[in-house]
Amino acid sequence: MVKRRTLDDGLTPEEMAFLNDAPEASKIIPEKDSNQDRSNTASRPKKEMITAPEPEVIASTHVHIGMVGLNTRVEPHISAALLRASTDRKIERRSRAAVQDIVNEALTEWLKKAGYINN
Repeated sequence: MVKRRTLDDGLTPEEMAFLNDAPEASKIIPEKDSNQDRSNTASRPKKEMITAPEPEVIASTHVHIGMVGLNTRVEPHISAALLRASTDRKIERRSRAAVQDIVNEALTEWLKKAGYINN
């Protein structure tokens, strides 16, 4: 029968120190490769970090005081249209683009029209 190794047997001392959060873990410095050509790295220009611009934050005018989960089944064409509407609104960076926002708005309008919600 083959002798099985533990996970600890496969870790280096640096990895073990990191996992154990030992104070000596900060003292461990990886060894440098002495064969590395340092003259080649000095002549290369340093790369600058390029960050993407911050996306425009759209403030919602509606405050969700409390939300509850609601699961329901709809016809496939309604689901596809709802997903498409949400995606289009997100691409246009319009407020209230999430599916839950669109469903909430549509249900609120229907319930008001039917007299179940007062203005």
